[in-house]
Amino acid sequence: MILAIVARSFLAPIPGSIATIVGIGLGGYIAAKWAKTAGLYHGAVVGAGWIALEALGAVPTASYSPDVLTDTVIVFATDALVLFAGAFGGWRGHPEPSSSSDKGRGR
Repeated sequence: MILAIVARSFLAPIPGSIATIVGIGLGGYIAAKWAKTAGLYHGAVVGAGWIALEALGAVPTASYSPDVLTDTVIVFATDALVLFAGAFGGWRGHPEPSSSSDKGRGR
């Protein structure tokens, strides 16, 4: 989250958006490592948390287009990518065992 806020503050809107997506992905990864179970869920919650903070105006956001409809579509697409990045980071942070025989082997 800190990486995303700093990047959005000092970079142009497009690189700032990329930094946000990468930062949320890393946040999802860390959340999954800390949680030890349900990594995909915890990663998605990280993405949803960012979207909620963005909607409340607690984090800086950029305007992508002067046209309201185009800007809204871009914001929805960016939020979907953020949610996906968080979920993907969470999934990679705690992959499930490949079979039931892998359980309990100190993973």
